[in-house]
Amino acid sequence: MKLFFIPVILISVMLTPTKDVSGQHELHDSATITSIIRDKKARSPLEQKIDSRLLQVVNQQQTKKPRQNDLSQVTADPNGDLEVDITAEVTDDLLAKIKKLGGRIIFPSKQYRTLRAVINLSTVKTIADYPEVRFIQPAALAQTNSRGGNMKSGNPVPAEKINPNPAAPAGKKQVP
Repeated sequence: MKLFFIPVILISVMLTPTKDVSGQHELHDSATITSIIRDKKARSPLEQKIDSRLLQVVNQQQTKKPRQNDLSQVTADPNGDLEVDITAEVTDDLLAKIKKLGGRIIFPSKQYRTLRAVINLSTVKTIADYPEVRFIQPAALAQTNSRGGNMKSGNPVPAEKINPNPAAPAGKKQVP
C-alpha cells in the first residue's frame, strides 16, 4: 500500500505549478524534466564543472543573445563581473592565475577547499578548465529571517524592538 503513494506523490510534485521569478506559473512536466536531464548529460566535462544557471548566462553572453525568459537569477554588473564560489584545491598558483585574468580574490580557504572571487563572465570557462577547479557557482548570498525589517530595503528593525535575550519574552526585562 505504501508503494502506491510514492509514485502518486512524485507525479503530483512534478505537475505542481510553481511561480517563476516573474510571478508567472510554470508547469514542471515530465517533458521539461526530461529535457533538463538530457541537456545536463550532453555537457562537456568542462561544462559539468559550471553551475547550470551560471553556464546559461555565460553562453548567452558569448553568443550576444538577449536574455529572454531568463530564470537563472544570476546577475552580473554592467561590466560582466560577478561574485562566484569556486570549489578547488586552493593554491597560490590558482589564486595568481585568477588574478592574472582580472579576478579579485575575496576569501580563499585552503582548509575548506573553496574560494570566493569576483570574476568576469568571459573568464568562467577558462577558470573551470584549470585542473585544480572542481566547480564554479554564483556566490551563495547570506539570507536572514528578520522580523519586520529588511536592511536592503532601507527598513531596518529598530534596535529597541530587537530582543537581546531570546529566552526572555519580548518587552519584559529579566532581573539578574
